[in-house]
Amino acid sequence: MALEFNTGLATAYSVVLVVLSVVTLVFYVRATRFSERYATITGKGYRVKVLDIGIWKYVTFLAVFLYFLVGIAIPFLVLIVVSMIPYFDYETFMKFPSNMVLSNYTKVMKHPSFVTGLYNSLVLSITIALSTVLAGIVMAFTIYRTKTYGAKVFEFIGTLPLAFPPLVLSVGLVIVFLGTPLYNSLWALGLGLFVAYFPYAFRNASGSIVNIHKELDEAAWVHGARWRHVFFKITLPILKPSVGGALFYIFIEAIRNVDVAVLLTSPGHEYGPVTLFEYFRVGQWAEAAAGGDLFAYFDRRRNGCQVCFQFEV
Repeated sequence: MALEFNTGLATAYSVVLVVLSVVTLVFYVRATRFSERYATITGKGYRVKVLDIGIWKYVTFLAVFLYFLVGIAIPFLVLIVVSMIPYFDYETFMKFPSNMVLSNYTKVMKHPSFVTGLYNSLVLSITIALSTVLAGIVMAFTIYRTKTYGAKVFEFIGTLPLAFPPLVLSVGLVIVFLGTPLYNSLWALGLGLFVAYFPYAFRNASGSIVNIHKELDEAAWVHGARWRHVFFKITLPILKPSVGGALFYIFIEAIRNVDVAVLLTSPGHEYGPVTLFEYFRVGQWAEAAAGGDLFAYFDRRRNGCQVCFQFEV
């Protein structure tokens, strides 16, 4: 079956996914009406029980090791090799390391689009991670810890973007931004990434807050604490590990995003992954690999900061 460009058909499929998402959310909301059933952090003392899985721990280790080898180590090794050869083809690849060069890194770092895209990627990814995680925590706290009228409606609204394929979501945002000052600007790209990743931050915060029993908040309210004191002094400190994980996850996802960013970038407002995609599209695979290595380096530095944050927590 031949595929053709048809935004109407893609949007129709998205509507079906939206309906399925709403139906699923209805069951989720009904299941979490009494969120205290799922609480693991309470005002009472408890002891965590360690389960011994026996021989299955070796099977699990082997599965994780194979995943690391096939999904991470080998592709990254190939990426490094391709970035250090003059151009990519089978014969040139097999001659490595006799034909090793570093000129691809120099070309990439001197290319204005890559430098601008790398800077925009870092700034937007950090901004999106911080803003989505903070907004997700506030919305989850409002839904599960306050009696605000219609709070459950926001749960549907906050999760619905997950039902849209990223490219369809990007097409819709482009149509919305047409004729406005946001079109062809970094604000449009930032809003697109925010809409795409807010549901992940919201669902992460919701799951974490559900695990905290309401009796901790009620004890503070009995002593006259307002909601902001409960939020900043009780809930937020307990959520620190979850917040750190969400920040790291959304940063990594945003800095490598192509499907949302590809239609929202414009000349002068490049985005790193889209620039790498352009290298690949025109056949400059060695330069694309070199740029990918640089992105992986910055991701690793960010990963080190995340580990330090979790260690302090």
